[in-house]
Amino acid sequence: MDVAKATAMVRMLLGSYPDAQPHDPETYTGQLIHAFCQYPVEAGKGAVGTLTDRCKRIPSKAHVVEALNEAMKPIKAREAAAREDERRRRELADQSAVRKPPTEEQIARVRKAVAEINERNRMPGAAPPETPKPNHVPMSDEREEQAFRNVNNGRVL
Repeated sequence: MDVAKATAMVRMLLGSYPDAQPHDPETYTGQLIHAFCQYPVEAGKGAVGTLTDRCKRIPSKAHVVEALNEAMKPIKAREAAAREDERRRRELADQSAVRKPPTEEQIARVRKAVAEINERNRMPGAAPPETPKPNHVPMSDEREEQAFRNVNNGRVL
């Protein structure tokens, strides 16, 4: 924050203590203004609120800096979350640019390669594998008959 805003923060802080009489007012206010200048306005407002709520007497510079650091924690967390969100957005944008859905040609090549591998691994003299029906679980004849009976309440048609 700039000097004018820091001066206003220090004035607000010292105005909260009616009996505030530092030993050397110019040095004290100069040190506090310098401390406030190192932080954003939002942290300064938070620190003033914290100090006026917690301190019964005029705070030292160390107390002010401690309160400013405490007020920075949520700000830093928000900034870190924003950076992480931006990094993830860029990463997803990069992935979507790189990852495209497979073309029909690519799908056909993969299917052909799988068929060739299956053909090579098939035992000599064995029948080619049946293509499974969609949503069909292959069963033995006995299990299929049992399932048929269950559906028809035990009656064989």
